[in-house]
Amino acid sequence: MKIKASLVLLTLALFCPALPAAQQGRKLPTIKEAMELDHQGKHGEAVEAINRIIVEGSAAAKLQAYLSLGLVYFRDGDYDNAVDGFSRALEMSKTNPMANYFLGMIYEKKALGTPSAEVSKDMKMKALKCWQDYMANVGTTKIPDVHRNIGISVKEGIKRAKKHVEILKKGLGYE
Repeated sequence: MKIKASLVLLTLALFCPALPAAQQGRKLPTIKEAMELDHQGKHGEAVEAINRIIVEGSAAAKLQAYLSLGLVYFRDGDYDNAVDGFSRALEMSKTNPMANYFLGMIYEKKALGTPSAEVSKDMKMKALKCWQDYMANVGTTKIPDVHRNIGISVKEGIKRAKKHVEILKKGLGYE
């Protein structure tokens, strides 16, 4: 019987090396812990912790991890990686207001930072869609504290989004 049990354990070790962290004896970090690392200036460690959550966490944890990853990169000024994080969050939750809020801001920044009129117009159109999606979905979210990471109230978020939409529409010649 001991030989049979040993063979089962050996087979599991050989063919299932990617067991979840909890089964390997390693504690999976929380989003809060990862974000605290970022606030301490430990950007690389924060990204590593968030990526572990993406790989090993539940679907709900992965959504929050992608949002947090986007936020970490956004704060660091790495807009390309921030877009990737927020876009992946939107793949999981098509109506996520936080992802749309930050993507709107990033696309606007990119529009202002490019000398190409064609690229600028494309970025403005993407930003406009994100702001409109934000406004359409902010009241329907199941995440009660979605604005905690933005640092503003829902009312203020909507007010800002409306202003962005107005400016973008003028810039695109819609008004």
